[in-house]
Amino acid sequence: MYTITHLSALVAFSLPLLSTAHFLLSYPASRGFDEDTLSQFPCGGQNTVSSNRTLWPLSGGSIALDMEDASANIEVLIGFGNNVGSAFNTVLRQTFAEAGKGTFCLEDLVVDGVRWNVTEGMNATIQVVTGEMGTSGGLYNCADITFSKNASMSVGSCSNATDVKTTAAATTGNPNTTSTSTKSSSGAAIFGGNYISAGLATAGVVIASMW
Repeated sequence: MYTITHLSALVAFSLPLLSTAHFLLSYPASRGFDEDTLSQFPCGGQNTVSSNRTLWPLSGGSIALDMEDASANIEVLIGFGNNVGSAFNTVLRQTFAEAGKGTFCLEDLVVDGVRWNVTEGMNATIQVVTGEMGTSGGLYNCADITFSKNASMSVGSCSNATDVKTTAAATTGNPNTTSTSTKSSSGAAIFGGNYISAGLATAGVVIASMW
């Protein structure tokens, strides 16, 4: 566990997407899905908080995705509170590369309950970001959760398709950060060595766990 201060959450992309990695967030249950708005930050245009939150373990848990493209870079963020808006200031899983279509399970996403004051019944929102390697653009999907000691995951709801595998992402620097020589408030997320243009607000982003 460690922290790193860099520029915070992405806002809506300022350039049109060239190519994106399509995916579904199946667990925890996503807020919704709209193919036409998946590129909108935050949450793929699903800005209404779910009234039916998924119970998620106090110390962290798993995320199940359905990957529809052959390869993608993936990052997992979390924001704490009832309605976090765009404040996804904690990185649950730093950017990594995934290859293979089908179901994909991210296990053992760790939340430091002491450091971030996570308590029974506390609400939060998880945001998964994907970008196709070697292109500009990205897609977003969110799930609203409630931390609970009674949280459990249905057997078989998180598994990996036969051909799915992961590797370290071919990125430069830390996800969601700009070069140290950049002085403006405009920043970039990095997928496959390419920068995704975005406006950024200066704040601290905390890395909660490593791959």
